[in-house]
Amino acid sequence: MAEERNVLDLQSQIRAWQATTALVYTMSLHCAVELGIPDIVDEAPATPLPVSRIAAALHSTGPPPDSSVLHRLMRFLAHKGVFAECVDPTRGEPAYAPTPISRWFSRRSELSLASVVLLQKWGVVCTRGK
Repeated sequence: MAEERNVLDLQSQIRAWQATTALVYTMSLHCAVELGIPDIVDEAPATPLPVSRIAAALHSTGPPPDSSVLHRLMRFLAHKGVFAECVDPTRGEPAYAPTPISRWFSRRSELSLASVVLLQKWGVVCTRGK
């Protein structure tokens, strides 16, 4: 009985944490789509892109991003399966590749969900000089 209760407590704690952090996932995904990161990563499907190259691509369309924040965003989304994370062998830094999930958020995809994600307004968290 006590073991059963411990399992239920653990399961409920897991569900509570998932509910608490679900907003972070949604906000992070919104940020990435707003910045066009799925499009950038999807352009080079055969070559995982290090954060420095993603940052350079973002800088060409707006102000330079903070690389440490970009690294955390990419790592979180890779943990959630949106991108695949590996190590760039030439630079020794994390690199990111598209996944079947990330392709749903690329604006180039015929059935892109990018516009649905952008309907959710989290402008307080992620803005580009607006």
